[in-house]
Amino acid sequence: MILTGKQIKKEISLGNIVIEPYREESIQPNSYDYHLGNELIVYSSNNIDSKGIANEEVQKIIIPESGYTIRKGELYLGITEEITSTQLYSQLIFGDKSVGSLGIWTQITAPLAHIGSKIRWTLEIRCIKDVVIYPGMRFGKICFLVNDGEIIKYGDERFHNSGRYLKNEITHSLIDKDILN
Repeated sequence: MILTGKQIKKEISLGNIVIEPYREESIQPNSYDYHLGNELIVYSSNNIDSKGIANEEVQKIIIPESGYTIRKGELYLGITEEITSTQLYSQLIFGDKSVGSLGIWTQITAPLAHIGSKIRWTLEIRCIKDVVIYPGMRFGKICFLVNDGEIIKYGDERFHNSGRYLKNEITHSLIDKDILN
């Protein structure tokens, strides 16, 4: 079950959902609008070795207020302005129709935040044509889901690698931790 915007607002007032910074105008009928942060990273190499991903060079880009042109076919990792957390709900993140209509695809492979996570979301961003983006622009939506069954929070030691994406920065792939040698 997805929380309605009215319920999201209530849960925020009760402290069951925390969004920082919070903008009341970002509450939608059954989601919350998130905004693009001012940082991107891009892998320097065109040939990435998933076993050696920890050694891959990345270029950090600060998006100026005047905007930054993301290039067709390039993979960018961005970050949300907001930090979201909840001890009661799972979260799903989606792109925005207006952003998608510009030919920007975001968050195609990692849309779930588990109960107990407190994160600035790392965003996977690709575009089909060059597009100028701006820090703080509305970039997508976050939905909050009621869970059914025993609640085990993100980072619980009973789950392999749970909690490894809890940094307050853009996090590149940690797939090398999963590959058996």
